[in-house]
Amino acid sequence: MSEFRTELPYQPLLTVVVATYNREKILERCLRSLTEQEADPTQFEVLVVENRCTDGTVALAQRYCSSFSHFKLIHEPNQGLSYSRNQGLKNARGAFVGYIDDDAEAPKSWVSETLKAIEKFPHAVAFGGPYVPYYLDGPPSWFRDGFASWNPGGGIRDFGKKDCFCGSNMVIQRRLLEELGGFAVDLGHCGTKKVYGEESDLHSKIKTRGLPTLFIPDMVVRHLAKPALYSAKYLIKDSFQAGINAGEIGLLGRSKSLAFAKVLATLALAPYYTFFNVDPSLKTRLLFTARPLARRAGYLRGLFRPPHRSANSGSSS
Repeated sequence: MSEFRTELPYQPLLTVVVATYNREKILERCLRSLTEQEADPTQFEVLVVENRCTDGTVALAQRYCSSFSHFKLIHEPNQGLSYSRNQGLKNARGAFVGYIDDDAEAPKSWVSETLKAIEKFPHAVAFGGPYVPYYLDGPPSWFRDGFASWNPGGGIRDFGKKDCFCGSNMVIQRRLLEELGGFAVDLGHCGTKKVYGEESDLHSKIKTRGLPTLFIPDMVVRHLAKPALYSAKYLIKDSFQAGINAGEIGLLGRSKSLAFAKVLATLALAPYYTFFNVDPSLKTRLLFTARPLARRAGYLRGLFRPPHRSANSGSSS
C-alpha cells in the first residue's frame, strides 16, 4: 500500500475532469461553479473533455478556457463517457483526478474539501462524496429529493463492501488510475445510450487490491434532476438497468440463489414498506418500494449475462 501513498507537496494537486456531450444549455452552470471555488487556482486544474459535440458546447468551453488559465479544452473523438474520462486522465497533471458530471454544480467548498481530504489522508487512493439534486423547474408533488440523490450517510469512513463512489463525485489517485487502465470503455454512457457500471467496475478493482477509499460527507455536489426523472416508469426502468449493470460486473458477488432470495424477500416485504411509510403520497411510497425491487431484479438478470471482461483495456486510443 505504501507505493500508493501520496507524497506532498504536489502541484497541481487535483485535476478536475468534466466530460461533456451536447450539453450547451447545462454545462455553463458546471463550469461557472468551478470558477467560483474558494481554493487557490494553482492547486487545481479543470479539463473540459468534449465528446464529438454538435451544438454550441465547444464554443462555450472555449470561452471559459480563454478566460481562466487553469481551464483547458480537450477533444475526444471516440464516442462514450469512459473514452472521455480516460482522455481526461491522459492529459491530467494532478496527483489526483476528480470527476464531476457536466450537469452537476460544485459548491464553492468542493475543491477545498477535496484537497483537505487528500492532504489529511495520504494513505487513501480514492475519495467520493454525496450528491443532492437541484431543479430548473418545479418537480411534481410526489417527487422526493431521494429519487435524485445519493448519500449512504455517516461521517468520514471507508467505503463498505456494498458502497461505491458515484460517477459525478469521485476523486482517484492518477498513478493508480493509470495502472488500472482507466475506465472500461464497454461500460458507461455512449451518446444518448445509457449504460452504467464503469465507476463501480473501477471501484471494485481498487477494493480487490485492498486499497483504502474514503467517503467524505462534506465533499458534496449538486446534480440536476432532469424532467425525465418525473416519471414512475423511468425511475423503475432506470433502477432495473442499474441493477443489470451491477450484476454484469458482479458488484455484490455472483451467487444467483442469494440474489433470487433477496428479490423474494423484497417482494414479500413490499406491503410493509409501502403502507407503513409515513409519506402522504401513495405513489411516492410505492416508488420507494418498487425501485429497490427493480434494482435487485435487475442484478439477478445481470448475473445470467456473461461476466464483464477485464477493464485493463479501458484506456482510450
